[in-house]
Formats: sequence, structure tokens, C-alpha cells
Amino acid sequence: ANDGRYRSLTPAAKAAWHKLVEYNRLDCEGLGAVYTRAVRELALWEAYRHTTYVVALEKPIPIRIGWNPRRLRRLMQTHHVSTWAFITAWNPGSLALPAAENARRNEALAGDLRRWTLVAGQGLGDDGTAPEGSFLVLGIGREAAVAAARRYGQLAIVCGTRQTGAELVPCEPPIR
Repeated sequence: ANDGRYRSLTPAAKAAWHKLVEYNRLDCEGLGAVYTRAVRELALWEAYRHTTYVVALEKPIPIRIGWNPRRLRRLMQTHHVSTWAFITAWNPGSLALPAAENARRNEALAGDLRRWTLVAGQGLGDDGTAPEGSFLVLGIGREAAVAAARRYGQLAIVCGTRQTGAELVPCEPPIR
């Protein structure tokens, strides 16, 4: 009505419009919060996909999403395992913490994972962000790896098997 011009509305129509806007205000604010979170998480997911996960051996093993490096498969064969995960306790929720706190958190994670074989590593983002200390965990299953990562506030981890390439796996509980 009125060619979309607010000024030409009657006072009663303006009052009705304001009631409608106020009635829906909380829904709009909630939708705004969902939108903001979704945009942040999609950007983080892209950053995780564009990270090199480096296993710190004498000759480092780089891992990218979709890759299944021959040297990683050989390492798994040497340790008689068929699964692995790349996990960190650094920067929960991808929110930066001081280096000392990140180191303390990773030590605690290493303690939690002591029943598996751990190899030190780090995640190196293509965007030049600071490396994150991490662990390649040999022999851990996906569910156990996700559970460990959730305890440390991680949004995602990288998992794989001898037969499959590296896969980015979300760690937040599914929305029900």
C-alpha cells in the first residue's frame, strides 16, 4: 500500500506497523544472532579446510583435507593401527588464548590421550595465523577423538583411516 512509502501511511496504519515490528522484535534479534554465528562458523570451517596439519617427525608429514599421505599410512602400519585423528586443545572455540594457557591445555589433553600413541604436530593456516600445537593420535576412533576434542572446546578435528583421506569432523553436539 502507498507504494511502500511510510510517510504516506495513516496514523492507525503506522501504529499497527509498530505493534507488528515490536511483536517480532525478539524473533528478528534471535535470527540476527543465528546469522552472525553462522557467518563466523562458515568462515572458521573454511579456515580449517585451508590448514596444513603437520606431523612433527624428523621428516614432517603434511596433511590436508582429502589427503591420505603414503608416509602417514606407513606410520600407521608401523604402529599396527588403522585410524587416526589430529587434535588440539589450543584456542577453544577458535578464540585466542595466551601461549602459556594453550600449552597447559595441550599437556592436559596429552594426559587424557595417554592410552593412544601421540605424535606432536601443529596446524598451519594458509592465512598466516600463528601455528597451533596439536597431536596426531594413532589408533583413536572418531567417536573417542570427537569426545576428547569437545572436552577442550574444539569446534572440529581432522580424522582419517589407512583407506580414507583426511576428513574435517565437527565436534559440537548435533542440534536436536
